[in-house]
Amino acid sequence: MVAVGCGDDAAPGGSGTTMAGGTTVASTTSPGRTDGTSGADSTEGPPPTTGSETSSGPPPDTSGNTSTTTTSGDGSTTEDEGTTTTGAMPSCEPTNPGGNMVCNDGNVVAGELCYQTQPPLLTAGTLGARVLAADLDDDLDPDVLALVEFPAALTVMLNQGGGALVLDDTYVLSPELIIGSVGVDIGDMDGDTYVDAVVASVDPPSLLVMCNDGGGAFGFPIVTMLPVAPTALGVADIDGNGTHDVVVVQDGGLIVHYGQGNGMFGMVDFVANPLGGGRNVVIEDLDDDGDLDVAAAFRQSASVFLNDAGTLQLPIDTPVATTMAGPDDIDVGDVTGDGILDLVVADRTGNIVQLLAGVGDGTFVADPVTVPGSQAVVGDANADCYDDVLSLTTPLQTDELTIYPGDGMGSLAAPQTFSLHSGMVDMDGADFDGDGLIDLVYMLAPTGEVGVSLTEP
Repeated sequence: MVAVGCGDDAAPGGSGTTMAGGTTVASTTSPGRTDGTSGADSTEGPPPTTGSETSSGPPPDTSGNTSTTTTSGDGSTTEDEGTTTTGAMPSCEPTNPGGNMVCNDGNVVAGELCYQTQPPLLTAGTLGARVLAADLDDDLDPDVLALVEFPAALTVMLNQGGGALVLDDTYVLSPELIIGSVGVDIGDMDGDTYVDAVVASVDPPSLLVMCNDGGGAFGFPIVTMLPVAPTALGVADIDGNGTHDVVVVQDGGLIVHYGQGNGMFGMVDFVANPLGGGRNVVIEDLDDDGDLDVAAAFRQSASVFLNDAGTLQLPIDTPVATTMAGPDDIDVGDVTGDGILDLVVADRTGNIVQLLAGVGDGTFVADPVTVPGSQAVVGDANADCYDDVLSLTTPLQTDELTIYPGDGMGSLAAPQTFSLHSGMVDMDGADFDGDGLIDLVYMLAPTGEVGVSLTEP
């Protein structure tokens, strides 16, 4: 059988070709778009962009570094989802300081917190699992990838402008894969400059690469079997060779699968963490040396794997006060306002969110700021140039978006809450309407519905 490259139409007949390293290239009997078509062949296009959060803060030093930002998973960022940034953070000026703070007037004012409550919902499928904001159709607006279960599927929702989503297509991931999609992230896996989707699944343990034709349409998944069930993933160019790699988090450490530029993987590198319980990951330059580092949520710890010339080192663990299973969410940004990236971790079971102030060398102050919450998204929600912490709180079983503004002095200001739909299982942040502020996309677990809550709607 002829092997199928990423983005190509499937070869006729059979159930797939097994490649070196346990990679299977799907044939026409493999699932793909629910309308029965595969993704178009890839063509050259402009560089990929994503709808990820961009870290904000006061003007950085004059080191001459530049910044690029790409979203991840679980988170994530995946998120659960893996955000990546290199170099110093961009300068920022507060928007309309001293302006009239009136919500819903369409005017962005520094210090003003306004969020859309009960936004319209769009159904992605049955039993929501993960949601990710990313520019899938190369129009500079963030779109949405949504993972659902029963059966396992990936739903694409495109942004028509102003955060108005339309359902584009749903892709069944595999007839054998019923449950257990634990994360989704994006990256250019085939070298055509368009962002592709990478899904981590546990039943069976595998990575699924789905190549994008540039318009948000995805081809049949290329499946790479994994030796151990993953718990999260992030996509970034770890070794700096221009090809995106996949960092897979698992209980007891993480594995880097180095991309070959064709949707498949070559070498792998395992880095152990004896703490166990890996849950979520972000990918950022945490020590400002130009290499992308990995921060992951391990058992009662925020663990940083610094990158030395393309190889991740043994973790530096910062203890966090969570339940035995936590934390299970992690994000990054300059919340303290000193131009250095900080970590924010969340423990759903313990309803705890903790801000770990960055030192600048990949380590963090071991005296975190602790507030209630069960998930964490970081970004500037009030136009004051300090990143804020967006979290989910559930008083009396009613889901609320709780925003803890970064005060620029190393801590968090008094929170403000907004009522949303109940049953939220995952959320991500991006600027969906182009006003420079972070909006929130979230997914409901029972119904598989997705909503976008806008700032200053």
